[in-house]
Amino acid sequence: MGNSDRFQACPSCGATRSGYGANVDLNVFRCSCGRVYCDECSGGGLISLPRCPESAYHEGMKKIGSVPAQPKQ
Repeated sequence: MGNSDRFQACPSCGATRSGYGANVDLNVFRCSCGRVYCDECSGGGLISLPRCPESAYHEGMKKIGSVPAQPKQ
C-alpha cells in the first residue's frame, strides 16, 4: 500500500474534491489526537496549513493519503 493511501472521499466530512480546483488532490491528514480530516474540513489550503478541527492547539499532523483529483468531464 505504501506510505500514502488513496481515498474515495474524506473519511471525516465526505468531501470528494478540493475547493482549489478539479486538478488538485484533496489531502487527508491524521492528527496526534487520532482525528482524520482533509484540506476542506480543516480550513487548510494552498496557503494555510490544515489544522485539526478538534483544536487549533493540536500538533503532530501527518498526511496519510489523498482523494485523487476528479477532472470535470
